Amino acid sequence: MASCPNKAAYNFMDMDTRTAKFFNIPFKMKADPFNLIGVVGSLQQQRFITAVLQNNPHYMERVMRSFWIRSWSEDKDVHTPEDITAVGRNAGMDDEEITNCLEAVKTDPAKTALKAVTDEAVERGAFGAPTMFFHQDGENEQMFWGSDRFEMVAHIFSKEWVGPDPSK
Repeated sequence: MASCPNKAAYNFMDMDTRTAKFFNIPFKMKADPFNLIGVVGSLQQQRFITAVLQNNPHYMERVMRSFWIRSWSEDKDVHTPEDITAVGRNAGMDDEEITNCLEAVKTDPAKTALKAVTDEAVERGAFGAPTMFFHQDGENEQMFWGSDRFEMVAHIFSKEWVGPDPSK
């Protein structure tokens, strides 16, 4: 993004003014998104999510949503153990589960698993987020990039697309 400031400015404007409304998700633009994405990064969050997947997979969706809400809706940090603990609590994890996952973040199994899934994504052609792979009954797997591709995915796999919020 830093190499193409116009693209970055457009992407942030689009997320702030259109994408959030379209997908009906709360969104608050970070004061300094370049620092968050390019400098601070997300390695600890990714390792925590990996540890949750390994130890408490039933919390996966809630933990990922909690990271999103805290970071991109409430404009709060998600980088320190205290921040990640708050994320886990908001996702319904108890203190022991959170502590176990925070400890697992430092271990080779979590680090190795994250590296393996990252390597697999690159080998399959992923180049950024969101990259998604879809298939039907294990056949015709295709990769899509971008949150604007759901209607196309539905068309290719002959599924009905009712929009990002079917209740509307």
